[in-house]
Amino acid sequence: MRFLSLWAYAPLAAAQNSAPAEEWQNSLGLWLLSHLPQALRHMGPYGLSYWQWLALPLFALLFWVATGLLKNVSKKLLFKLFPPKPEGDNQALATKLANPIRLLWFSILMQLFVPALALPPQVGTQVKNVLAASLIAALFWSLLKLVDVAAGVVKKRLSSRGADSANTLILSTSRLVKGLLLVLGVLSLLHYFGYPVSSMLAGLGVGGIAVALASQKTIENLLGAFLIRLDQPFKLGDFVHIGEVKGYVEHIGFRSTRIRTLERTLVTLPNGALADQRIENHATKDRFRLSAVVGLVYETQASQMKAILAGIESMLKTHPKIWEPNTITVYFKEMAASSLEVEMVAYFLAASSKEFNAIRQEVLLKTMEIVESAGSAMAFPSSTIYLAKT
Repeated sequence: MRFLSLWAYAPLAAAQNSAPAEEWQNSLGLWLLSHLPQALRHMGPYGLSYWQWLALPLFALLFWVATGLLKNVSKKLLFKLFPPKPEGDNQALATKLANPIRLLWFSILMQLFVPALALPPQVGTQVKNVLAASLIAALFWSLLKLVDVAAGVVKKRLSSRGADSANTLILSTSRLVKGLLLVLGVLSLLHYFGYPVSSMLAGLGVGGIAVALASQKTIENLLGAFLIRLDQPFKLGDFVHIGEVKGYVEHIGFRSTRIRTLERTLVTLPNGALADQRIENHATKDRFRLSAVVGLVYETQASQMKAILAGIESMLKTHPKIWEPNTITVYFKEMAASSLEVEMVAYFLAASSKEFNAIRQEVLLKTMEIVESAGSAMAFPSSTIYLAKT
């Protein structure tokens, strides 16, 4: 990337660095020097004339104001290349790139016009390096903004399809990409200023092996977090059963996942171990199963039993929340020790466990009414003792 700034300073490369600053400046024979007051032509600090000290910040201020206009022109060009859509994606692109584009224009204009100041070679080299660094920063700043725009577009498209659970994965991925771009930008700046980046990377590689060995669990948890976000076995707010832990998912982090149990305690599970666990997610139920056994007294007659079976089956089939009427099972199960047992099994459509609990209560109350209307009663554990005369 060094070529981006070197081309603007080719005239300065021909100058002799060993010549005194004042002699080198006068040898240029600039027309401007002959029209400046004598006081401004006197040599100031760091080998710069006073007029150069005044002109350099004046150039910077003038070009920064000018780049404000160029920024608006660039936004209009972006709107023409990428017309605004109802979703606002292209508008976000033009808005986020506005400031990086302004810094890019500023670096280019300064590199074009700074040679007119006839700066001494050593000072010109320093200014050149600063402008080159700003140019590199503008390029990587633009890339960071593009990552933000791309993440916003993907998030919006997935949300429109109902895949809100992928937001956490998108956020994590965009942060990872931006982190890599920041590292690459810093390395580019170090390389431009002559630091041995390859040697530094080699040293980091050797040290990285030791760090990796010492942080195996951390890496395992990070990979586990990535797999959880990719596979999405649960999302925030889901009621899950993991091992011996039951509760609601409260937080999904990079290292661990926190679950709020029914006893209101907070259980923290490492993501590395969680990725290999058997996870039962109750929030993903498509229907709820009701299974109950009704015990009737032994005084129940056969005709009463038939009426009870028919009444329960009819009540379940006509329930507005029943899933499939043909899957209902109601039968005389067995003659138990102290009751005649009737078993019923049915599936109901419910949005939550709370709604299903209300449905189950309604069904059990109606079952009691059916038993009472048939002239029978519910049984309870009892025993009968027969005494014989001897």
